[in-house]
Amino acid sequence: MTFWNFVRAQWTHLPLIPTEAAITGGTYIVTGANTGLGFECAKTLVNLGAKRVILGVRSIEKGNTAVAAIAKETGREDVCQVWHLDLASLDSVEEFAKKLQSLDRIDALIQNASVAFADFTLSEGVETTLTVNVLSTMLLAIRAMPKLQESARAFSINPHLVIVSSLTGFQCEGVLEKHQGDLFEALSTKEADMVGRYPLSKLLQIYATRQLASLFPLSETGVVVNVLNPGLCKTELNRNARGFMKYQILLLRLFIGRTPEQGSRTLLHAAVAGTESHGKYVSDCEIKEYLVPGWVFDESGLHMQRRVWMDLLKNLNAKGNHQSWLLLPSQVNAIRHCPFPNGLKHVKAKLSKQQAPKSNNPLQANKKGLIYHDQLDLILGPRFLFKPPFPNMIGHGDARDQQLFPPKPWRVISRAANLPPTKKPGSDLLDVDRL
Repeated sequence: MTFWNFVRAQWTHLPLIPTEAAITGGTYIVTGANTGLGFECAKTLVNLGAKRVILGVRSIEKGNTAVAAIAKETGREDVCQVWHLDLASLDSVEEFAKKLQSLDRIDALIQNASVAFADFTLSEGVETTLTVNVLSTMLLAIRAMPKLQESARAFSINPHLVIVSSLTGFQCEGVLEKHQGDLFEALSTKEADMVGRYPLSKLLQIYATRQLASLFPLSETGVVVNVLNPGLCKTELNRNARGFMKYQILLLRLFIGRTPEQGSRTLLHAAVAGTESHGKYVSDCEIKEYLVPGWVFDESGLHMQRRVWMDLLKNLNAKGNHQSWLLLPSQVNAIRHCPFPNGLKHVKAKLSKQQAPKSNNPLQANKKGLIYHDQLDLILGPRFLFKPPFPNMIGHGDARDQQLFPPKPWRVISRAANLPPTKKPGSDLLDVDRL
């Protein structure tokens, strides 16, 4: 996108896409909702008839102030709830995610909260911007996915998981490729470029969200995952900026910045953008995948996308009880969020008595993504045991992925583990409901 195209987009009056019919009776969660885009988004959802709007905020006091303001402006009380969420703490994210499970439904989770720090600090052993904008944001997305899938099945809807990112991420071409080893570790040194840290965190966020969408196909989950660019808005996001950058941002906001209400319309659109937006980049209240540069989705870009995802999971697994049910090649763990605990227990008992096949590769996978190693731990997909949370990892991988994940037919696994074959015609999967 050229600068003048950016300016033209900024001056475009954005429509309010959601209708009362689409929003009425729904339950919505908005993080970072005590101010700016999140506040305006939550207020509009209340105005349009949402049954419940949950504000995920770090400060309960500020959250309560926001709720009072929304009630006063909309005339609707007892709609908003304030839940504590500190994205600098993975434990706080886990607690927030546990509370989500108590909801009867979720129509959309709008992950708006982000930070842009000028000073280097660590949270959870990782530079704070990366912890908040990437690790915690994606952990919440992963933890919310089972409830979103449950809502899709129970109410015959397509819940939306929305990640609020930024066009600035595409300014970071080639930056990640300079770092060897774990990206989050490499980017968490005191020599970090904090001027470019916010855009880089948004590139990581875009990669991770696109990978999440590919691992959870809409056809299997019923959940729409998209990532959006709200444009340049007159919010408090860059209040920590310094020097020339601070004045540059102030001038741009003065002349072309969107109001928080206008900017929030991009969030509202993404929350109802529909199935065609799954895995897509949304901007200016439209699906604008064409704005994604080719280097993001070419072969090297897809490899970087998978690398970002694996490094993200590695860091979550390394920081306490945050193991993900999307697993690492180097550390396969038992599933924590299993909707079929009895089935999982039954099959794991069988598997624990078996000897893993001998291989030079400690990790094996069939073409549908069944992963196991010498501990024979399990992976649970959206509906079936051994149905992969990352079905495209093999088929769309490059040569390096093929070496890491050699094909292994399900019949070999089932014989080795003494498991019954699938009862579903034409499927390579074991139906947990039949255990």
